[in-house]
Amino acid sequence: MKVDTYWENLFHQSEPHQIGVVKASGKLVNQDRLSAIVEGFNELDNEHDIILPLVIGGGPQYDKLPAFQNSSKVNGIRITNEALLDELVPAAKQNLDYVVDAFQENNIEAVAMPFSVFRTVPHGVEINDSGERINTGYVGDVLHVDTAPIIDAIHDGKVPVISHLGQDNTGQVYNINATPAAADLVKSLDAYKLILLGDTAIKDSKGDKISEIRSKVTLNKLIADNVIKDGMKLNALEAYQLLEQMGYGRSVQITTAENLVAELLTDGAGTIIRMPYIIQTYSRPEAFSKHHGIENITNLFNEGFVHRGEQLMENYWKGHSINESHPINKIYVDAGKTSGAVMRDFYGIKIMCKLSTHPDIQGSGLGTQIMERIALDYPEGYMGRTKTEDNNSSIQFYEKFLNSFKGNELHKAGMFTGAEKVKNYWIFGVNIDKDKFDQYKAKFANLAPTITECSRIYK
Repeated sequence: MKVDTYWENLFHQSEPHQIGVVKASGKLVNQDRLSAIVEGFNELDNEHDIILPLVIGGGPQYDKLPAFQNSSKVNGIRITNEALLDELVPAAKQNLDYVVDAFQENNIEAVAMPFSVFRTVPHGVEINDSGERINTGYVGDVLHVDTAPIIDAIHDGKVPVISHLGQDNTGQVYNINATPAAADLVKSLDAYKLILLGDTAIKDSKGDKISEIRSKVTLNKLIADNVIKDGMKLNALEAYQLLEQMGYGRSVQITTAENLVAELLTDGAGTIIRMPYIIQTYSRPEAFSKHHGIENITNLFNEGFVHRGEQLMENYWKGHSINESHPINKIYVDAGKTSGAVMRDFYGIKIMCKLSTHPDIQGSGLGTQIMERIALDYPEGYMGRTKTEDNNSSIQFYEKFLNSFKGNELHKAGMFTGAEKVKNYWIFGVNIDKDKFDQYKAKFANLAPTITECSRIYK
């Protein structure tokens, strides 16, 4: 498994407790399903020196509790009276011991966290579909998280195992939803990933996996179309609410226990939900910065090339031969000023002359988002190119993008999205008329080089 550069760099620079949080569905708290989680934690610990806190939901034994069988839900929340709470507390403690023992039996140090790590307040009243006010009883919301015992465990090399129960300041226990509790833990630890382990990733109406959700518009449409529903709907909405609070660079990933490691160290095999980056556009390079605009934007683009010994040609923005006949149409840069793309006019069509992504950001999805934004802005399609050298990692990126774009709602039926080798370049098109692509691909391959070798490092 190839670890994404973005996550590798991010985790290397982070404190051990900032990496992520795993929340496991209560359905996984049984011998067969729990073993996959243990195997994943074992690999993370032994091969990557990573220890994550694990939040667990109620186990299958809850179904056998008399008060649980007689309980009901309102708006997806299980009403918890005193009788049910009395049964949940020993069952939750048993779950904690069961999971900790499973880790210990596989030579992974683990420790059960006290219920008090989730400081809780009563959830109160919900209004049902009939407009009736329903008291949820001993259901709680997380007020804050006591991170000290959790961080201590991680720094001592022990997996902190955390229940879905919390306590108020008097010691009263409350039943809390494990997913929002895990989300609150992510926020309190300033962690980068929340991994939700369950039976499956999010799937569409055809049963095909949805690999990525990058906007609230997309998420709301999937819910409106009844693609995401029931418990997964609640998880997805809570996940996105967390992302809105945490900001860019974070993600929530929904997958199975077997894919835990891949989900943490790559974009995973499940469904990743992440906040879209803010993409700004400029019509000319001078507007990029009030002071030294062209110099600053040059350095930004060169940061994406210098690691492979290249930089923009001198006078790329002004004075270079391509500027006269193929002027800049638009420049795209993320608000964090780490990555960008340049669009030019090319015989009546649009070409992406440059796409530069800082090495620390590669694998974050930013490059893909920029290219999708360009597809939105240029419905007539566009072309791009990259060198055919064997060590050019850009080819793998573009191949992955083109393949996934064909299944994207932005892809237009009957339009060409693909690539061909022309001379020393790999020429690709996105949503473009195939005849136009064939007409201009050779001319594009003959376009003067826009990058050259370099030896200096840009800061």
